[in-house]
Amino acid sequence: MLLGAAAAWGAPEPETVGTLTILDGEVQLVRDAATWRVAEGVRLTAGDIVQTAASARLVRLELAAGQAIDLGPATRVQLAPQLRGDRASRAPALYLLEGWLKLTQPTATHAEGALIAAQALDVTGVARDVVVAVHGDAVWLFAESGAVTVAPRQGGKALAPLTLKAGEFFERAADAKGKAVVSPRPTAAFLQQVPRAFRDTLPLRVALFKNGAAAPKKLAPIAYADVQPWLAAEPDLRRGFVTRWRGAARDADFRRALAGNLAAHPEWDRVLNPEKYRPKQPAKTPAPPPRY
Repeated sequence: MLLGAAAAWGAPEPETVGTLTILDGEVQLVRDAATWRVAEGVRLTAGDIVQTAASARLVRLELAAGQAIDLGPATRVQLAPQLRGDRASRAPALYLLEGWLKLTQPTATHAEGALIAAQALDVTGVARDVVVAVHGDAVWLFAESGAVTVAPRQGGKALAPLTLKAGEFFERAADAKGKAVVSPRPTAAFLQQVPRAFRDTLPLRVALFKNGAAAPKKLAPIAYADVQPWLAAEPDLRRGFVTRWRGAARDADFRRALAGNLAAHPEWDRVLNPEKYRPKQPAKTPAPPPRY
């Protein structure tokens, strides 16, 4: 009934930005303030968070713009994130918080535009294939096939962009104090850790689901553990989650965890302690004593 009423009132449907087309392993979808079970053929909307388990082998997302996004194990991405700061006017295809990602362009042309955002860099141009890995403060990028344009970031600001040629490797180690190194080929440590599924060339599969999409199954309201890494992400990303997940703070366990980790996401203090931010009432002037 509510869905029918929404349609009758002309409420806009969420924008579809991609489709999950390969699912080999456990994956969790966070949409709005709930977790969902997904299957191949599920349509993904702007703001969706996709999180793969450590045991997952490959999850593929095929975007509406034609790119294929392969996710490795223990990976967290958000589609069409809403960033603030100097990236507020751009709309990256996705944000890589942690884990492994491979982006493949549908044609061998150096497509320009906001593609992948991460705390340590933005990928703004990809000719064909690029592999990106984020592990804590360390980031790796391999221009597997074709050139890749990268804008490193430091202290929340973009540095001068650089273009890697096919085969080149970008690395910023966790202890490198913000310094990035570009090498003519990937390191042995990187090659040993690349997900095995990334080595295969797989055809696009989105056409298999054009006549019908699988529906995700709602599981439960989000728990703090489901979204803790996002709540502690860089400020330009995490501040948007206050509005999105404000209702979750009514849950006692979620609220308790927020309060216990407030230093990691201080913007939630206004939600947890609204009385601190209310306008102060002017002190009342005492009434003069009565005259007799």
